[in-house]
Amino acid sequence: DTRDIPVDIRLIVSITPPLDEDDLTHDFLRTLQQKFSALTLDIPSLRNRSEDIVPLLEHFLAHHTATQKKSLDGFENSVIDLLTRYPWPENIRELSNAVEQMVSSSPDQQTIDYSAIPVYIREHPVATCDTIPIPTGSTMHTVERIIIEATMKACDNNKEKCAQTLGIGLRTLYRKLKEYDS
Repeated sequence: DTRDIPVDIRLIVSITPPLDEDDLTHDFLRTLQQKFSALTLDIPSLRNRSEDIVPLLEHFLAHHTATQKKSLDGFENSVIDLLTRYPWPENIRELSNAVEQMVSSSPDQQTIDYSAIPVYIREHPVATCDTIPIPTGSTMHTVERIIIEATMKACDNNKEKCAQTLGIGLRTLYRKLKEYDS
């Protein structure tokens, strides 16, 4: 068409990582940044603002459950705990993709559990440094039970691996587990 058509647009440009003044390899991006820098927002990476992870998890859960036409009840506490400790090197895009993957792999009408977390996140070093909250005033029997149950969960219910991790015999572990069931 040869006639002018007025338009009202807003362009949002994201540049990652922040450009260094002395870096000549980013000339093109620096020029773009100067052209579009009417408003510059410096947003710290997700690893530096873990308090934003839970609201983002809830947002992405709502978005991906609607997109996939699923109904999920949220996340187990262990999932939230690990996801808030994970460093998110790819930032919010990685978080969104992880939630989408968890929604896809979770059965409808349930809570997203630890097994739904993508393997690369579960196997990250932060996943192996769990702390176990033990209430003040707990009996030794209760403390032992909490530790054994948490270790069983961390070992994906592999009793041999759990016994080895705890430094106890397999027969002792079986005896303790039987004790807790009664």
